[in-house]
Amino acid sequence: MNTKKDIPDIVRQKAKGLIDLYGINLDFIGMYRGMDVYEFHFPENTETGYPFLYLYDKLSNTATEVTGFEALEIIEQLDKY
Repeated sequence: MNTKKDIPDIVRQKAKGLIDLYGINLDFIGMYRGMDVYEFHFPENTETGYPFLYLYDKLSNTATEVTGFEALEIIEQLDKY
């Protein structure tokens, strides 16, 4: 479910540290609780641990970074649809 969408500026700002290190490797992966979900993809040979997700709320124009078990749970929910 790797649909490309324009990445909102607020999401880019939240992911700035990762973008500065690895480039703009964000992909829209679906909707979760009414928010757009973007996943940061690290280069192939990078050991990173948990995924980094960015939940974008269009109504408030805010983005929240999610990682750890919560990110895995969100990805699992997206895979059900």
